[in-house]
Amino acid sequence: MDKSRVETFSDGVFAIAITLLVLTIAQPTDYAELADQLARRWPSLAAYVVSFLVIGIMWVNHHAIFSRLRLVDRAMFYLNLLLLMTIVFIPYPTEVFRRRAAPGEGCRDRRRLLQRHHDRQRPDVGGGLALRLRRAPAPEPGVSRVTAEDVHAALRWPAPSSMRSPS
Repeated sequence: MDKSRVETFSDGVFAIAITLLVLTIAQPTDYAELADQLARRWPSLAAYVVSFLVIGIMWVNHHAIFSRLRLVDRAMFYLNLLLLMTIVFIPYPTEVFRRRAAPGEGCRDRRRLLQRHHDRQRPDVGGGLALRLRRAPAPEPGVSRVTAEDVHAALRWPAPSSMRSPS
């Protein structure tokens, strides 16, 4: 088989995979608050950068391998197709990571936020928070907002007087 055709096809597949990555980033809806909207899209941007670098490194390595080959036999052709199949798959886990890292993904994010708050505020306390969170009731469907009262309740700290509801 002609090596140049395989390289050209492979370069096209790499280019399409990199193009698909940018499509996972949602467009801003309000350009008056562009900086804020871009800041809220940090998971998408981070996933894009990491995945772009991974695909770029694989493309450079692919080029280095093919520059040393004289010809491509049928087995090498199919191995190359398997590699290209994994390259084209990369935008999918990129989108999964973006969605998982985005705020508002439910109970796991709530517990992770509480754990982070706990670690920052009370580094001297052991794993007691993890036990309390395991026993904590699941939030109602659609509720993913964590308030300061939630944090204090999970940590069993008395809420500041400014947060207490009047009796």
